[in-house]
Order: sequence, then C-alpha cells, then structure tokens
Amino acid sequence: MKKIAIMSCGNVKNELSCSAVGCFKSFNNRKGMFERYKEDQESQIVGFATCAGCPTLYALEKILKKVKPLVELSKADTIHFSSCMVKLCPFVKKYKSIINATYPHVEVVMGTDESTPLETMKIMLKNVLIDDSHGITEEFKKYLPAD
Repeated sequence: MKKIAIMSCGNVKNELSCSAVGCFKSFNNRKGMFERYKEDQESQIVGFATCAGCPTLYALEKILKKVKPLVELSKADTIHFSSCMVKLCPFVKKYKSIINATYPHVEVVMGTDESTPLETMKIMLKNVLIDDSHGITEEFKKYLPAD
C-alpha cells in the first residue's frame, strides 16, 4: 500500500481557486499518473499541499518546508506533483531534485490527472486571469468530459 501526497501549484490552487478535482478524481478512478496503483486499491492519499508560489528566491527551502509534514507526519512514501505544476512550474525539476536528495526513500512522480494539453491549460488560465466574470470552474467545465 502506497501512502501518497499531492503537491500542487500554489498559484493555480490559491489564486485561481482550483479545487484539485481532477487530481482527486484521477486518483479515485486510478487514471492518469495514478494508473500505476490500479492493482493496489489500498493505496491512499495521506496529504495535500501547495508550493509557496513564484517567483521566490527561497524556492528550494520553501518546498522542503511544505514537504516535511507530508513525509514526517502523514508518512507519505510517494509525492505526486500535480499536472498543472509539472507543466507550468519553472522550479519543478529543482523541487524534485531537492526532495530526492533530502528524502531518498520518497518517490516523486511527475503528474496526477489525465493530462490536459499544455496549450489548452494556458488558454484556460489566461481566460481566468483576464476575465473576472467567471472562474476556473467554468473554464474546466468547457473541457471536462461528462460523467
């Protein structure tokens, strides 16, 4: 059984009000980057955190501060960077390296939900940022398949 934590983009989560519905839905359905747990139905999400946002001079120190409770309190043995973070974060490779160096027993996986193409994601985020008449919920609804 894997104990999984998700690390999401602070700007997308906090500034754009992403509820991480894609991440959790993909975990529950074992789709996207969570397909690796298809045979392990006992795996569980034990924590969720966001990065500190960008830009920052102390990105590496801040990410370790965010990861520490996920690993030491929640006992996460795997951290998934959200798909938005993997596609948009200029620090994501450095984050992965510092986490691997500090917590070598923790696997870092690049991605969560079934991947939204980068160009689609950029359009969605741009629309939310420049048009305050609607939010991320309305943008995502345009691209989500019906249940």
